[in-house]
Amino acid sequence: MSVATPTAPEAAPAPALRTALRHPAVRKLLLLAVLAAILVPIVNAKWASGSWPHALTVDASGPLGKASDWIIDNRDSHWLFLYFFGHISNAIVISVRAVYLVLLALGWAGVTAAATLVAWRVAGVRIAVTALVSFAVTGLLDMWVPGMQTLALMVVAVLASVVIGGLLGLAGGLSDRTFRMLRPVLDTMQVLPAFAYLLPVVMVFGIGVPSAVIATVIYAAPPMARLTALGLRGADKGVLEAVESLG
Repeated sequence: MSVATPTAPEAAPAPALRTALRHPAVRKLLLLAVLAAILVPIVNAKWASGSWPHALTVDASGPLGKASDWIIDNRDSHWLFLYFFGHISNAIVISVRAVYLVLLALGWAGVTAAATLVAWRVAGVRIAVTALVSFAVTGLLDMWVPGMQTLALMVVAVLASVVIGGLLGLAGGLSDRTFRMLRPVLDTMQVLPAFAYLLPVVMVFGIGVPSAVIATVIYAAPPMARLTALGLRGADKGVLEAVESLG
């Protein structure tokens, strides 16, 4: 006849709650829950109507209207437009005009041959044939002059996007603080629709080539900046040190 011997109690596992509380995300959620438990009754006691409180409504139409009127009234006389925005606008117009004249000087045959050759060397035969057909159709439809105007605008916008995006990418790739500062700006530039920032640009520069180029640069520069910064931040530290040592 066997007698059951009492066994020692197993060691109690660490409490799951204590383990969960050590996680930063759980602590943040608990803090938010405590704040909600305090603030929700207060807000409900003060504004219990169920709708958005009218006292918290911000009327932005007044300041925006005043800013728009000030820009319209001072666009041709204020120093900010004459010596800053005016120079930017003139530089863009001169650049687009120069590229446009070069394209017209090359003629249909020269532009088509150059575009086909570049497309073939960069992207392959299919893209080269697509470029050839596209320029041929542009000429057949009697849209050559408007097409060259658009192409000149895009050439200037792409070059400006590469330069600005490259400089921003260099700054963000070489400095962590600069990258943290640039990241929300680049996110905003990419998330906002083009028409959201096209309106203030048109208010400052008017309807025309400068506004089109600036709106395109705002949309196209962030990818260049991100890729440049990513390439620098992912580069080998030893390679960067060697580059610095060589000047």
